[in-house]
Amino acid sequence: MQTSQASQIVIAAAKISDFTQIRTLYLASDEYHFQQSPNEFKSPDEMSEQRDEAGFE
Repeated sequence: MQTSQASQIVIAAAKISDFTQIRTLYLASDEYHFQQSPNEFKSPDEMSEQRDEAGFE
């Protein structure tokens, strides 16, 4: 029988140094939503233009 270690999740306020990783999550989410309901969500390309560092700050 194998045992697994519990995963630890840490929740913290985002910092500007986190932008690149968070932008990747944003864009994956945008892609998913657009694929599910293209008439209700903007395309990932359109959303990518809005996912900039200034907006993140």
